Amino acid sequence: MVEQQNQKLPEARFWTCQETAQYLGVSIHTLYKKMSQGVCPIPIKRPMGSRPKFDCQDVRKYADEL
Repeated sequence: MVEQQNQKLPEARFWTCQETAQYLGVSIHTLYKKMSQGVCPIPIKRPMGSRPKFDCQDVRKYADEL
């Protein structure tokens, strides 16, 4: 049972807007502005109808291309 407690959980696949903005080093307001203008360079996901989120792989790919 101790072994299970020491295991790391897998990283979340989808990031919130706050997590995405933090990873990219921009303000949350900048990210929301890009989203509202329809010019966000990263595809916005809504898993199961939830609030907008970003696939962490898409975010990392975009950041690598900068």
